Amino acid sequence: MGSAISIMGRCSDGTFVSLEDAATTNTLTTISTGPADLNIPQDQPFGKIYDGKVLTHAIAVAQTTDSDGGAFLYAYIEDASGQIVSIIQGGGNNVSGMPQLCRPLKVKFGMLAKAKFQDAADSAGLTASLAVSCKSGKCDVFFVTAVDDTPTAMVNKDGASIGQALVGQTIMKAYASYPGTRGVNDGVTGVSGYYIESSTGSLKAMYPPAGGDAGSGSHVTPFAEYPVMIEQNDTLTVTTSV
Repeated sequence: MGSAISIMGRCSDGTFVSLEDAATTNTLTTISTGPADLNIPQDQPFGKIYDGKVLTHAIAVAQTTDSDGGAFLYAYIEDASGQIVSIIQGGGNNVSGMPQLCRPLKVKFGMLAKAKFQDAADSAGLTASLAVSCKSGKCDVFFVTAVDDTPTAMVNKDGASIGQALVGQTIMKAYASYPGTRGVNDGVTGVSGYYIESSTGSLKAMYPPAGGDAGSGSHVTPFAEYPVMIEQNDTLTVTTSV
């Protein structure tokens, strides 16, 4: 099965961004300029070609030759130091639209665009992910391979929990993804949303994930938009049941 991830974007001056690269299921992929049919420099890093532009809108598309195969997980822009500076919404083969970013992003040399998809399946052992944007502008992505009927903590790419990574931050927008074709809790002994708890077990937030059907369909993975203040020992957890 051939697979690719495309990222398309619009800049404040009315120009457009086009990125596309071959991708492998459940593998974070750096997306460079393309495809070859467009009159743009090919296979170049995002920050090199679009340096100085202000990106205002973007969408990521997980494209596979199997119409049911690829479920979008997450996409983002990271700066030269490896920090995530903007999260990008996305979807599967038939997704449409050009969502506005949480805030405009001034593109700088050294920035990279990265994205990830996973083959959709009716399984508990898939990748659960939550991409977040905070009031301060800080962004991050948390993920884990879920374990059936077992509460499993989600961490970022540096291995930090949500409390460690975002202490003192207020999440304003977040999108959740899970590539299960029957959702995250079709066995009904798990929890139907990812959940943030305090150190005392108080439930602070829930994020129902878009599933494999939405990921390979026409819908952009939607934002949940409400404020969540993160404290040092908060945890983000997924409990699947399939």
